[in-house]
Amino acid sequence: SEMCIRDSNPEIAGTEKPMDFAFLNGILRSEYFPPLDPWLSGFAISYYYFGYLMVAVLTRLSGVASEVAFNLAIALLFALAASGGFSLTYNLVARHQKNRNGGAALPTAFGGLGALFVAVMGNLEGALEVMHTRGWGTAAFWEWVDVKNVASAPVTGAWIPTDNWWWWRASRVVHDVVLGMDQEVIDEFPFFSFLLGDMHPHVLALPFVLLALGLALNVFWSTREIRWVEMLVLGVCLGGLGFLNSWDLPIYLFICVVAYALAVYRWNGPLTRRWLTEVGYFAVVLIGLCLVLYLPFWISFRSQAGGVAPVLLVKTRLHQYLIMFGAFIYVVIPLVFYALWRAMRASGVTEPPERRAQLPRTLSAVVVILVVVLSLLMALVRLYLVGLLVLLIGMGAIALFWRVRPSRPSELTSSTTFVLLLTLVGLLLTFSVEFVYLRDVFDTRMNTVFKFYYQAWVLLGISAAFGTYLLGPWGGRGNRPLRALLVVGFVPLLLAGLVYPVLSTYSKTGGFAGPPTLDGMAHLQSGREDDLAAVRWLRENVDGAPVILEATGGSYTYYGRVSVHTGLPTLLGWGGHELQWRGNYEEPGKREPVIETLYTSPDLERTAALLDEYDVEYVYVGPLERNTYSVSQPVLTKFEDLMDVVFQQGEVLIYGR
Repeated sequence: SEMCIRDSNPEIAGTEKPMDFAFLNGILRSEYFPPLDPWLSGFAISYYYFGYLMVAVLTRLSGVASEVAFNLAIALLFALAASGGFSLTYNLVARHQKNRNGGAALPTAFGGLGALFVAVMGNLEGALEVMHTRGWGTAAFWEWVDVKNVASAPVTGAWIPTDNWWWWRASRVVHDVVLGMDQEVIDEFPFFSFLLGDMHPHVLALPFVLLALGLALNVFWSTREIRWVEMLVLGVCLGGLGFLNSWDLPIYLFICVVAYALAVYRWNGPLTRRWLTEVGYFAVVLIGLCLVLYLPFWISFRSQAGGVAPVLLVKTRLHQYLIMFGAFIYVVIPLVFYALWRAMRASGVTEPPERRAQLPRTLSAVVVILVVVLSLLMALVRLYLVGLLVLLIGMGAIALFWRVRPSRPSELTSSTTFVLLLTLVGLLLTFSVEFVYLRDVFDTRMNTVFKFYYQAWVLLGISAAFGTYLLGPWGGRGNRPLRALLVVGFVPLLLAGLVYPVLSTYSKTGGFAGPPTLDGMAHLQSGREDDLAAVRWLRENVDGAPVILEATGGSYTYYGRVSVHTGLPTLLGWGGHELQWRGNYEEPGKREPVIETLYTSPDLERTAALLDEYDVEYVYVGPLERNTYSVSQPVLTKFEDLMDVVFQQGEVLIYGR
């Protein structure tokens, strides 16, 4: 379970956990909102911080220390995500079973499969790692696979890879090479996030993403117009997604609006001006609620996004896409064509001409031909993934169109129709990053792939769980041998996807060998005892949020550790992250030389002026400061003349005013 991972690997260190912990502690220190930025004193957090705020509230209510609450929160997020995946799939299957007078056993079983797909299963890279470490596959094969650093990993003949952090590569299976230069691409998925333990917005938002899908499903199944209280709940949830992880808001807003459009179509019949008015009114009111309910956040939020840019000179290779989503795509392909076949059959397209219902057959036939031709053309120019996605999205859109024809009103409440909507949105997210990305400080598609693939995993995972039910022998009576064969073919992919969570958990926790603890600061007891003692003193003796001076340095390092563990704002923590959040380095760039001057210059007057200018009340001098700035005795004497020594242990001195 996630709790076992956390108590065997609890340290809040490495990757971006220090940043997350700094935000949590900074919010706990804040006396007003927007909360203080612990890494840029005098400024507020310029980030979507709602998830950290909720964890901070739970920390206060529970009374546990923040270093324990951090790990408990990761375990809670895992449980909520798994519960959300279970609930959605359970209800989709139960609705389908209800139409066939089924019981609760199948919905429960496939609800468990939905939880597995969303929160537990990994991509297929874990199985490839085992193949490589066993020595299977030729050098040419691994060069073709081209998952970064796999080909150079050690071949030991063991069943578990032994190189350091081998499990990290599962979040980097898409390898972009532009003009001979590597470009980082992130393709994280939920279990990787829970294993890594970074409490980032995309993880904090995950339970609420699933809640938004549940609310969209309620809208889709609604038998009457939406009431104001229901609109308010939708606004709270969807607007909260903007505050939690702003990338998610347009995705799930779109799904909710389409779900409502289908519901209105069911209530009022064919497309009319009234239908358009009602759907437009719903969308405008919902967007308004998302903004108004969280207006203080939107007013203070400053994004580094710089518009949309085209993706040039690179496309995702099909086999790398399938390493990421292959298990789900195996189900999605027959699901799309099955939905299309059923829709055509229900609408009379497969019947003899004299028995066919009135349909825009010519237009539909033209669209089908265009989709197939375009898909083949993409394949001819070796854009295999684009061709596959064009085919699936095109056929899925046609299937959705035929399923909602007035001649089949029952399909407008069908679980299959809703799942088809989720499938199309998931595929469109992965399709879009082949052509455009949201411009940021990195100016590559790295973050766009990351954010869109993460949501595509959720959407395709739910779709695949329901699709496994629908296409299996338990989902229908027709052609049971073919249905059984489809499920049998899926078993190897399912097992391959489970290789990653099993082996990566063992590697990341060191085989569960360490003493169990949820204290995320316990690792400081080995080699950094003086820092730990100083941090604990500051947490116990300093009220409010006075500014503390400490060394600044590169991101993903030990720099900023005092502000991280106490929440006290410092002049500058990880400067690179401030650049990412704010889109410019003007203020951080001013502060770097100020910090250096304070730690290197013995000038008493200059130091006093700078301390006043930046409202510094505490100065921290520890091993990191001494090594970074070669702090001399005259500098220490300068601080002693201006301030009092309020804490001293080993190499750590804290001066206070």
